Amino acid sequence: MTAGECAVAALAFALAAALAAAAGAKEREREDDPKANAAAQHVQKGTSLRQDGKLAEAEKEFDAAIKEYPAGLTSYLGRGQVRQLRKDYKGAIRDFSAYLARVPNDWRARRLRMAARRSLAPPDTAGACADARRLARESHRPADAETAAYCKGQPGW
Repeated sequence: MTAGECAVAALAFALAAALAAAAGAKEREREDDPKANAAAQHVQKGTSLRQDGKLAEAEKEFDAAIKEYPAGLTSYLGRGQVRQLRKDYKGAIRDFSAYLARVPNDWRARRLRMAARRSLAPPDTAGACADARRLARESHRPADAETAAYCKGQPGW
């Protein structure tokens, strides 16, 4: 596993607690919606399976959550993380993009999408650098040296 893949995996697992908490919050928020509750249960199970390294099973749980309740944001974020760990970078990018369309200021999801774009073969350098540029702008800090070198020559760099 490369250093970049290790960083992505570490970030994905760090998000697991936040994802589980968000799923629980969504469940409490929509106690009267049985579809949302069923989806939240799939998300919690998918998160647990991902933490146990059972990625194929975890992806099926997130698929079930999305099928049950397509408006559930945590389902897309969780499935994107699983797909990224399974090296399905195109699928991960689609899921992170669906999530970011409704939660545009989530820097963690944006970093995950940036990493997935960099991991494509060939990499989506323009997309990854657009994400990096927005992350730097929102954090009011310049990009790290590795990202700046990677993005050198891209628009806005």
